[in-house]
Amino acid sequence: MAYLKSSQITGLSAKDVDVKGFTQAASINLGDRLYSEHEVLLADAYNITGDVTISDNLILAKLSDDGNAITVTGNASTTQTISGSGSLEGSTFAQTPNASLTGMTGEIGSAVTGSPAITGFGTVTSGTLGSGVTGGSGLNAVSPANLASGVLPVGVTGGSGLTALGTVATGTFNGTLDSTTFSGDAGKKTVHSWCRFRDNATPIVIRRSFNISSITDLGTGYTGITIDNPHTDADYTIAHSHISQYSNAGDSINTTGQTASYYTMKYYEGGTARDGEFRTATFGD
Repeated sequence: MAYLKSSQITGLSAKDVDVKGFTQAASINLGDRLYSEHEVLLADAYNITGDVTISDNLILAKLSDDGNAITVTGNASTTQTISGSGSLEGSTFAQTPNASLTGMTGEIGSAVTGSPAITGFGTVTSGTLGSGVTGGSGLNAVSPANLASGVLPVGVTGGSGLTALGTVATGTFNGTLDSTTFSGDAGKKTVHSWCRFRDNATPIVIRRSFNISSITDLGTGYTGITIDNPHTDADYTIAHSHISQYSNAGDSINTTGQTASYYTMKYYEGGTARDGEFRTATFGD
């Protein structure tokens, strides 16, 4: 067999290929050769006519998304196999951007922003609001109906972001209770007000208290207690105890003048009014 030597070939040089466009085939047969290179085929449809062996990446593509799926059809009368160490995938050559996210699933990454802001979430039925979420108009849809139960974490604080909560029927409030009172079932299970005071000092002394605005010395063993945040129902329960300064014989404490925000207590030992150190608390709506 005769061969041409490179020295015998003259007048040839590299030329640029000017591609102004190309078309896709109506169909391409697969199985007539080994697919051993990273390769893209362009057709409306693909027919498997023999066993297909792929050792690299074979992409069955269309020029663009025309609304019809890429079809791969075999021969119903014979059996063909697709095998090899490579991969087979379908795609479009020209990508069409999605005008709508309808039907898509997944997670919106932390870097995603909106212009204008992303406001179309509607009602979030489940999930976790991250620590960076703040209040304002974006959280105005939080309501008792959407927060009927659950746990507010320790880091939750008040302000405008929590003003729309209304009444939380059940759950756990993990936070400061320094100025918080409850109503309904929660009010019946928690103390509404309490005070530890001494009326044997001048002036009368409040040692510790909760939801008490003031106490008044009305005489020996006789004290008026004013509740800061009143009860909604004057028919509440009052509990007393005392640290006696005397004999503790025949002692008694009487309550009178009870209103939603005020009551009095009188302390006696053996029928004699006595000053001392006392504890008092109220329970109820």
